[in-house]
Amino acid sequence: MQDQGRSHRHRRGGYAEPTGGNPNVCMLADDEPATVVQIEGGRHLAARLHNLGILPGKRIRKLGTMPGSGPVMVDCDGVRVALGRGIASHVLVQPSRDARDAEESQQ
Repeated sequence: MQDQGRSHRHRRGGYAEPTGGNPNVCMLADDEPATVVQIEGGRHLAARLHNLGILPGKRIRKLGTMPGSGPVMVDCDGVRVALGRGIASHVLVQPSRDARDAEESQQ
């Protein structure tokens, strides 16, 4: 059977790399607090994240990452949310180093 001009290609390159100087949620360390700076993506992605309570200016904390290519768990206003890595890679954040340093100095 001959190929009739059809091709099957998988997306290459993995997840989105941040375009600015800010890391994305995937790049945070476990239990690291951060502030959402920007959602890179279309209005549907922004609306979906807004419905989950994740929007620019909101403080979040990365709880961890599931094994393999599983979701990234974040805490937003006391609610645990699982974000697929593709979606999490479009959420740019500013790590809250001051908050983390304050927590470490209390211990």
